[in-house]
Amino acid sequence: MAVIVDQNQKLLTACGTFANVSRARWIKAISGALDLAEGLPPGHSRRACWIAMQIADRMALGSADLANVYYAMLLKDIGCTSNAARLFEIYGADDLQLKSDFRRVDTQDVLQLFRYVASHVTPFAPVRRRLARLIWIVRHGRALQRELIVGRCERGAELVRRMGLPAAVAQAISSLDEHWNGRGYPNHLAAAQIPILSRIALAAQIAEVFYASGGPALATRQLCNRSGKTLDPIVVRAFVSVSADREFWSNLANPHLPELLDDLFPAGHDLPMTKTEVNNSIEVLADVVDAKSPSLEGHSRRVAQMAQVMAQHLNVPALSSLEIYHAALLHDIGKLGVSNAVLDKPQPWSASDSAAYHRHVALSVEIIASFPTLEALVPIVAMHHERLDGTGFPHRPAASDIPLGSRIIAVADAFDHLCRRHPQTSGSQIAALLAKDAGVDQAVVSALANAS
Repeated sequence: MAVIVDQNQKLLTACGTFANVSRARWIKAISGALDLAEGLPPGHSRRACWIAMQIADRMALGSADLANVYYAMLLKDIGCTSNAARLFEIYGADDLQLKSDFRRVDTQDVLQLFRYVASHVTPFAPVRRRLARLIWIVRHGRALQRELIVGRCERGAELVRRMGLPAAVAQAISSLDEHWNGRGYPNHLAAAQIPILSRIALAAQIAEVFYASGGPALATRQLCNRSGKTLDPIVVRAFVSVSADREFWSNLANPHLPELLDDLFPAGHDLPMTKTEVNNSIEVLADVVDAKSPSLEGHSRRVAQMAQVMAQHLNVPALSSLEIYHAALLHDIGKLGVSNAVLDKPQPWSASDSAAYHRHVALSVEIIASFPTLEALVPIVAMHHERLDGTGFPHRPAASDIPLGSRIIAVADAFDHLCRRHPQTSGSQIAALLAKDAGVDQAVVSALANAS
């Protein structure tokens, strides 16, 4: 591992890419991946950020706080994959649907909570099994709720700290699910004990969810109903004040909202990210993906490390080697939009399961294309499941059209999956198996064998 880290630093020093990357634009791109992971409509985090920035401005927060509100709102769900597999284990249902529907539940309303659980638990199981699971969830409800929220909040704060963002951003995410009356999580903070950024973020998140499902009147009514219970009354009053302007709602529905959001970011606070910060951020995203399922744990990191070593053995130039490393880290980012009901389901899969899984390639491409300076990664990731014999997916191009980076990642990906499936088999034996596979590049396999 130390050798890999040292090699990364050399590559980052040698390459001129990532110059003057806007932190605000970069984090705005991350938010799209997080919306996908939460089963939320595209643009949820950006609209919630717009609402939060308007509230914060009305409350006369300073420019540093406004910048932190922006970061916290766009990254509020960065810990979301930490509980995806556990949700599927508890409910036996699609984690993306579970998360999306839960956003509209008032967790302080026992009847709403019960209806949510009853309607979502093991939807395709026999009635007796559903009833048994429902009773178990109700009996352990508080402990389960705390487990899911605490893990998510702590993980989110940790990842934000790793990205080098201000402590206030990590604190805002850590306390996002605290409630004004002290009945939230993880620490049952109440009133002014809750960071102001968290209070604003929670209100803005709820407002966006109900705006998206029912329009301005429903959003306003839901916030007012929760004032003094879940939400800070002062924050709710600020929301009511700013949302009284008809332009507030028209801007929220504007397809150019991402550009409008840029205009709200306080001048002088969007310092360019360093190359190391960009690299760290990509590694954080890989860890977000790998946390989604036990089957993915550590996968992206291992594939990236193997890909980098193989690129070195193949004498790939420094810039291309760094691009392959980053493409390998992000090759599965589209799996954020694939349900754990598929990822954690033993094969063989149904046709619909396979289609849902195959879709992760297109989702990965869509996410990566939204990041400034990552354009070169798109064709590599787009073809990492293609095979030289034409049996891959999704497009089955001619072998000559598959980039070297895709071929390298394909071998590293296959090697890692085989190692997990056959833990007693040595790396050299698995490399020998790949040497018999007509679908992978044998020059790359030779590089793998030499590196093993």
